[in-house]
Amino acid sequence: PPPSLPSSRADTTAASSLSLPPLPGVQSEINALDRLFDDAKTFLDEQATEPAFAAASQEADVLHLASHALVSPSSSLRNAFLLHPDSSSDGLLFLHELQTRDRALPLAVLSGCNTARGALRGGEGMAGLQYAFRIMGAQSTVSNLWPTTDRSSVALMESFYENLRAGQPKDQALRRAKLTYLENHPDNLSPFFWASAVLYGSPRPLQMNASDGSSLRTWGPVALALFVVLLGWSIVRFRSQLGLTASQQ
Repeated sequence: PPPSLPSSRADTTAASSLSLPPLPGVQSEINALDRLFDDAKTFLDEQATEPAFAAASQEADVLHLASHALVSPSSSLRNAFLLHPDSSSDGLLFLHELQTRDRALPLAVLSGCNTARGALRGGEGMAGLQYAFRIMGAQSTVSNLWPTTDRSSVALMESFYENLRAGQPKDQALRRAKLTYLENHPDNLSPFFWASAVLYGSPRPLQMNASDGSSLRTWGPVALALFVVLLGWSIVRFRSQLGLTASQQ
């Protein structure tokens, strides 16, 4: 986990020399989605900015974000996804920034570590990044309860989307993906490898084109040597690139 880091753009200079581990599995995750959705559009490296995310979140029906997730144990307002900074943004997609958006998004998949975790709110549960997406208007989210491993995440996500495209309800699609993982990886039967991903919200199936899949758009930066992050602890995924994918039905 990184040390305590600034929570606003004004305090980011001191943190600019910090670095996060690489995320090598993100490219494999994106490649799998490209195969499943023939008109996928992919943005990597410097194209994966907050403005790109803002545009995607307004038009996509499925948004897939594979990135370093930074989670504060004490303040949900300091939770964030790491994107690429540009002239108009610092590359930190904070929870409070998500909560100001309003979009009835059918599904958001948050493929980072601890994206289901956050500060506990009485009567509401953990206010993690998935919580912010639900407030934003996502009807369903898939997020992780603990740090994920690279290979298991890629395998689970590919199988999950295959099941969704086959018309399965989202809860059954995720359950079937986990069973498929157990069948194909008998040496990794520990729940650590396959049980982290959980579904929140509506389990209803997505309406996707049966012939060639749905329209898909993908965003995501490579892991940065220089970056800006927020206050809080984060156990991050060891993968060489960060990715964000959005799709239209």
